[in-house]
Amino acid sequence: MKRPDRSAPLACALTALLALGAAVPALAAESLPRYGVAVFTNRCISEKSDDLYGARVTLRRIGRADDAVLERADYPPVVVVPVAWDGVRRGRLAFTIPAGTEPAAEVTGQVSPDGRTLTLKGLYGDPMRAEVLQRVVDWRRDTPRCGPR
Repeated sequence: MKRPDRSAPLACALTALLALGAAVPALAAESLPRYGVAVFTNRCISEKSDDLYGARVTLRRIGRADDAVLERADYPPVVVVPVAWDGVRRGRLAFTIPAGTEPAAEVTGQVSPDGRTLTLKGLYGDPMRAEVLQRVVDWRRDTPRCGPR
């Protein structure tokens, strides 16, 4: 009995993977792809008290609307807010944290050209205070420790 030739499907799969790898730098040039989810965080655990500090922002670019899921350590509720982009290629965004369970705030941000960081101003109410959040790429990594607070 003769075995079927499996080299053609393997060659096609390898070609597709190589083509996908070539497309990744093109996506990075736009900061974020048009559709998908990106998580940015600067969360850390205090070495002294074991309290959680920082924020996590999940940018969801789905359908016709983009939104951000905000999780700030010092404000318990999770907030979902619509995001306005000022030119996706430039990576600038803005959103408003509504009044209610948290202090209201106008937040502006910039995604780095390589898509690895998100810098937000106004996240904690001060429009001059900048918070730099790193994009999560390794989901197995533990939350890092930060100095005493």
